[in-house]
Amino acid sequence: MQAVPGAHFGDYMLSYRLGVGGMAEVWAAEHSALGVKVALKLLFNASPTLYERLLREGRAQARLEHPNILPVLNVVHVHGVSALVLPLIEGPSLEQLLSGHRPSPAEAAALLRAIVAGVAHAHHHGMIHRDLKPGNVLLEVRGGQVVPQVADFGIVKTDDDPRYTREGAMMGTLNYAAPEQLLDAGAVNHRADLFSLGVMLVELLSGKLPFVAASLGKLLNAHDHPPDLSGVPPAWRPLCQQLLQIEPDDRMADCAGLLVGLAALSPPDDRILAYDGALATAIREMMQRSDAPGFGRGLTEPPPRRPSITTPPPNNLPAEMDDFFGRAHDITALESTIAAGARLVSVLSAGGMGKTRLAIRFGHTALAQFPGGVWFCDLSEARQHDAMAY
Repeated sequence: MQAVPGAHFGDYMLSYRLGVGGMAEVWAAEHSALGVKVALKLLFNASPTLYERLLREGRAQARLEHPNILPVLNVVHVHGVSALVLPLIEGPSLEQLLSGHRPSPAEAAALLRAIVAGVAHAHHHGMIHRDLKPGNVLLEVRGGQVVPQVADFGIVKTDDDPRYTREGAMMGTLNYAAPEQLLDAGAVNHRADLFSLGVMLVELLSGKLPFVAASLGKLLNAHDHPPDLSGVPPAWRPLCQQLLQIEPDDRMADCAGLLVGLAALSPPDDRILAYDGALATAIREMMQRSDAPGFGRGLTEPPPRRPSITTPPPNNLPAEMDDFFGRAHDITALESTIAAGARLVSVLSAGGMGKTRLAIRFGHTALAQFPGGVWFCDLSEARQHDAMAY
């Protein structure tokens, strides 16, 4: 299937692409017979491992019925392509909103309160999101209110599937993930989500992140120092510090405590998220701009089109040197590790055991999972390669 505007996916016609990730593209679409507008999360790679991950995400999200969690409506398979069917949200993500609007403390509290309510519901059902960030919160103006909805449960950890994450795997988004999650995502508990919520709270209040680094090592070093709360109003800093403790046991215990802390600083007020309020007005104005990226029928132009994952992404992979036999189990292990969220994998063995050939073969088989491309560098021959990033 070639994903282009006007193409058909079963009963749905694709309208425009909303976003692209490591294993899937999200498209606005319309049911051909019913006229219902939806979002389709399309998984083009037919790998059983990635399909199981998509299905697991759908099952988890479909179990959660809460106004602040984006529901999953269906899963569809057409000619080897699988997709989750989601509501099409008429509004931007929180990340997109923050790019053009600085919330007041009262708005920040109201937004986070709704997000925390959704996360608390997931925790109650034994789920840890593990990728809470503004980009995974969608904002819809519905029923006279702004309704934040937590989305993308792609790396969720569930109580009934504790072995899904490989031991020692790093998962999540670098500057939002809890320190313990960066070291072993499989061993975290619900307090990892509390840390991510703390990062989001600081960003809502100050427009900055409390810890910023361009690499995992630098971020872990940054965690040895106090968070940057310089733009946070003084009255809010103790709550932020409670959420951003490096040791999980020192952190705030649960979402209920966070809701109490938010209420003490900014009592709940439905008028803050009301349709005629400043926040809803900012969202509607963003939706009406022709250059506004994001979700929603209010956008007059589709977002800029990035290269489709159905076309070969850029790469500098060398041609395979000869036939490749007997390493299927290694390819499967690498595929499973990447599918579980790892982005840096070390392949270690004695010299002459075929590490380079294995890396080249896996790079070729994994191209479809990485729309941004796959770059190869043999560190033993680094001078022969211009690209120094994997």
